[in-house]
Amino acid sequence: MRELQARLLGAATDQPGALRQLATDNSIVTAEPMAIVYPANTADVRKTVQFAADHISSTNPTPVIARGLGMGLSGGAVASAIQIVLPAHMNKILKLDKRTVTVQSGVTFRTLEQTLMSHGRHIPCLPLNLDGTTIGGAVAEESPGLHAVKYGSIRQYVRGLKVVLSDGSLIETKPLTARQLRARKGLTTLEGQIYRDIDNILLDHEELIRAATPKLPYNNLGFALEKGTSR
Repeated sequence: MRELQARLLGAATDQPGALRQLATDNSIVTAEPMAIVYPANTADVRKTVQFAADHISSTNPTPVIARGLGMGLSGGAVASAIQIVLPAHMNKILKLDKRTVTVQSGVTFRTLEQTLMSHGRHIPCLPLNLDGTTIGGAVAEESPGLHAVKYGSIRQYVRGLKVVLSDGSLIETKPLTARQLRARKGLTTLEGQIYRDIDNILLDHEELIRAATPKLPYNNLGFALEKGTSR
C-alpha cells in the first residue's frame, strides 16, 4: 500500500474498516475491495491503473473498479479489486459554454442540474436520486432516468469522454468520421487495438447483433453494438 500511496497526490488505504464500509453498494452484491483509492485528479487514476497493470499476473490478478456514491442497484461498484472512489475529489464542473458542459465523473446530478438551471438550461435524463447519482456512474450504467422513453438515456447527451484504459493510457472518445476511424484503427497502441477489435465484431457479426437486439422503445442493456451496424 505504501508503494501505491507514494505514487499518488490523493489517498490510498487498505484499512479493514474502510474496506468493509465499501464492500457493498445499494444492491445485494457484497465483495470487499483489495484497497481504496481517492484520486485527486486524472493523473492519480492513471497511476492507480498503471500500478495494477504492473502487479497483475495470471495467478494474482489486480483488477480495478470505479465507484461513485454506491447507490446503484446492479452491483457495478463492487468487486474484489482496487476501488477508485471518484466523488471525493473529482467532483467539479470544469467548463460551461453555450452548447456543452464539461464535468468530472464525481459530479452529482443535483450539482449539475442546479448549475444548468441557473443558466436557464436543463438535462432531461434525471435519475430518481439526484444527490446519490454521479454523472460517471450514470454513464457507466447508461442510466435511463425518469423520462427515458421520451428523452432517452444519458448516452444521447454525452459528446465525448476521457477514458483511462487498462494499461494506464488516457484516450478521448467522440463520434468519428470514417477517415478518423481509419486513423484510430491504425494506431499501434491499446486504443488502436480496441477500435480494430470492435470494428471486426461489427463486421463479422452484424446479422447476429441485429437479430439479438430486442425491439423495445428503450434498452440500456449490453454495449449498444446494434448502433454501430449499417442496419
